[in-house]
Amino acid sequence: MKTSKEAYISIQPVLGDLQTKVLSIIGKYKNGCIGDQVLRIMSMNGFISSSSVTGRFSELERKGLIEFTDEKRKGRSKRNQRVMRAI
Repeated sequence: MKTSKEAYISIQPVLGDLQTKVLSIIGKYKNGCIGDQVLRIMSMNGFISSSSVTGRFSELERKGLIEFTDEKRKGRSKRNQRVMRAI
């Protein structure tokens, strides 16, 4: 069985640069995170387009690299957002 780090390294060729960055951020949250948390970190690194980041969530889910839990948390807009975590 591969460790998380080995699995992460082995999938690098099949992920785009932005997908890799988003997956890396999600993976740092052991209890899962919401989109606003990922967007905040990405914006600190120069990414401002939320649509270029949020679109990666569903791509990563389809590839089986993240999953959305049943949990929801309030985002900046005070609306509930689904919690996601790296698999």
